[in-house]
Amino acid sequence: MILWFLKPQNEFAALLFHVILAFLSLASPYFFGLWMWIVMGSSFLGLLLKSNKDNIMTYTLGYLLGIEVMARMTRGWETGMVPDEIGKYFPLYVLIAAFLVEGKARSNALAISIIVLTLPSLTLIDSNIAPIRYGIVFNYLGIFNLALMVLYFYKKQIDYAQLKLLFKAILLPLISTLVLITVKSPDFKDATFQLGANSEMAGGFASNQVSTVLGLGFFLLGIIYLFNDKVFKYKFLDIALMGYFIFRALLTFSRGGVMVPILALLVMYWILSRANTKQTMEMGLRKINLKMILPVIIGGFIVWSITDSLTGGMLSLRYQGETVGTLSGAREKDLNHYSSHRLAIATGDFLLFMESPLFGVGPGMSKELRDPEFTNQGSHVEFSRLAAEHGIGGVIVCLLLIIAPIIKFTRLKSPMIKGLFAAFILLSVLTSFHAAMRTATTPLFFGLAYAMFNFYGMSAMKQKPKTALPIPRQAFS
Repeated sequence: MILWFLKPQNEFAALLFHVILAFLSLASPYFFGLWMWIVMGSSFLGLLLKSNKDNIMTYTLGYLLGIEVMARMTRGWETGMVPDEIGKYFPLYVLIAAFLVEGKARSNALAISIIVLTLPSLTLIDSNIAPIRYGIVFNYLGIFNLALMVLYFYKKQIDYAQLKLLFKAILLPLISTLVLITVKSPDFKDATFQLGANSEMAGGFASNQVSTVLGLGFFLLGIIYLFNDKVFKYKFLDIALMGYFIFRALLTFSRGGVMVPILALLVMYWILSRANTKQTMEMGLRKINLKMILPVIIGGFIVWSITDSLTGGMLSLRYQGETVGTLSGAREKDLNHYSSHRLAIATGDFLLFMESPLFGVGPGMSKELRDPEFTNQGSHVEFSRLAAEHGIGGVIVCLLLIIAPIIKFTRLKSPMIKGLFAAFILLSVLTSFHAAMRTATTPLFFGLAYAMFNFYGMSAMKQKPKTALPIPRQAFS
């Protein structure tokens, strides 16, 4: 089913279907539950028939990332048809199934180390304090799936056409999410904008998660723009979606989902701009310079100005770190308030680590054992959670997640691959600092960064994308 949506001749039908899906899911969560089983069933059937030679599971992983927040927004889990943590469960099933059918799992020291270092703390979950399922599913499966993603993508050859199709697989359900948010959010004249996260304009759902996936949509379209190409048939659709994704993300007042993808794209732009003429022509790119991104800068300024005006200037104050307390003079503006108390929660995690440095307090336990002021508040910083709940093993994992990508980055030669790798790693790691692993964004893009990207003949691939293309001998890694 997913492969059918990704074919160029079916693009209009795919877009129309995903717009309709949003309205059907809003009418009844049973429609959404049925659709998810159709997606998973057809993907697993395709895997069994073709042993993943058409990369069906790669596209399924992307599709699941694109649709997981919508699953929570539509409360599909209340039907019993869709797990409430679909973004944790289904990628786990997909990856294990792919390993079994392919008959091999690529060995990678980083991934194996992550699993070995974090497994011992599972024995420390106290069911009298925190539900075991919460500790394992909500907390542990995030880092575990990241390790599996690395094993799945490590040295997996992905050409430009396949990468673009993966982006499309993520974007189609994100368009459904975008429609759902637009419909569920109040009219601007009825909206109340305050100096805090705005769930009202996030369709009544967690603004942090909504902002994260909307920013992801902007990020994916931005990458293809930097590659002088388009995801959909008409470039104006890509540009319009970029603008609307960032517009709706700004309205959530959740800053991480906006700033992280923009920073990742800026770093990628800087790396691509250093490519020489030969490399640029080889990839079929325009020379990356300020003139190329000037329309984006102007467009971004217009979107910001319109959004700030609609919010009565509250958006600007929000990004300046102002709160009701700081404006009245009752509180001083500091990093803790700017980060919406994430720093204080991370500090509490660090204190828990100091109390139990060997194996930590166990997955899911930090939420209950932290300082009383911040109990029942899950950590938004995955690195502090790893330290608190997995002890010294978690600290080592944190170091590996930073050091290993730096080492790999220094070994890459092509500016195109270096730019893509840096963008994926930055998006992944920085997202985990404001949204932990509440979405599959961090696991998927951290793993994807370790694929062996082959952009040889990229210019020709832009002309006629296919679901799967033969891999030329010359590859960039």
